[in-house]
Amino acid sequence: MRSCFAGRTAVQHTHNFHRRAIVQATLAELKPSKSTHSRRRATLTASPAAVSAPESVREETASSSASKEAAFALLERAVSVSDAEQPSTASTASSSKRETLESPEQLASTPEHRTLVGSAILLLAATGAQGVLGIHSPHEAAAAFAAVIAAYVLADFGTGVYHWSVDNYGSGATPIVGDQIAAFQGHHQRPWTITQRQFANNLHKVFKPSIPFSLAWLAASSALHFAPVANCFISTFVFLVCMSQQFHAWGHMKKSELPAAVLSLQVCSCY
Repeated sequence: MRSCFAGRTAVQHTHNFHRRAIVQATLAELKPSKSTHSRRRATLTASPAAVSAPESVREETASSSASKEAAFALLERAVSVSDAEQPSTASTASSSKRETLESPEQLASTPEHRTLVGSAILLLAATGAQGVLGIHSPHEAAAAFAAVIAAYVLADFGTGVYHWSVDNYGSGATPIVGDQIAAFQGHHQRPWTITQRQFANNLHKVFKPSIPFSLAWLAASSALHFAPVANCFISTFVFLVCMSQQFHAWGHMKKSELPAAVLSLQVCSCY
């Protein structure tokens, strides 16, 4: 489809070039200078534009002095028509670039997507709950709160570095995170599709790798009784890192498309 469109565009530009060349040469012929007239006529006759121009246009242009004005008017109308067609051509080009390459089915959440995202969030919530339930003093509460703030700052910084790295390095064939790399790099070719993906569809690729880690951490914490500050930090950090993909999508959306809570967070620059 793109090659066909490019071919039609090239032909259109070639025709416009020929028509403009004929108009300019005809204007030169209407000037009173005899030597200038002869030189420009010779240039016109020898130019590729004149040779490849439509036969009817060349015959009109090469007519006698009495019909030069009529030929000029004909050529001017032809160029005006071509110029009038240009905006529609540009509009077609723009709309073709904005064409959504993913089908509605590819943008919708599937049961598998929801299971992956839901399982990961439940594991992280359990870790966070384990941390909160382990708080038994104001000192531990303050430490847990500080851990949450630190996790927020580090998640913001870490996802920025990670985003930059997968944008520039690796491919879909990279072990473990290949799917994420392909998705991040594809986003820059079709940036609008991230706003069209449903929640779990958009997040399952980033939450999926967190499941084994979260499961192992929760099991170890239950057996070894990790400190509340550690559980609060890990659960917050991993959750925000995974959610950064959705934050990214919200960042691309119009204000009218955002949930009220998300818009409020954006207004106060919370993310």
